[in-house]
Amino acid sequence: MTVALLQPLISGLLALVVWTYLIWMIRKRKNNVFNNQTEPETAERLLARLKMFLLVAGISFLIFVVSAIAHNAIHGLYDIEETVFFFVALVALFVFVLSTAGGLIIFLKGR
Repeated sequence: MTVALLQPLISGLLALVVWTYLIWMIRKRKNNVFNNQTEPETAERLLARLKMFLLVAGISFLIFVVSAIAHNAIHGLYDIEETVFFFVALVALFVFVLSTAGGLIIFLKGR
């Protein structure tokens, strides 16, 4: 039972760590994110895709946090179960994990 409750939390934290690492690599190395054998045009396209995936991941993470806080605040203040913010938070977390995985795949494919 506790494993089922902890798995989404562990997956989200792992995705956040991967996301932070990828952003750090992009900011630190700028143009040398991918290996030297990659053609410059291909490397630029891969870098643009990687940045797009990371932007989507960041926005979806912020939407997740805002929706989770709004859901809990409405439930705490009015003692009603607000499902819209709950489902938005779940979808945003799912998009965050998928976009982080996509960014990681592009990063590792370019290495």
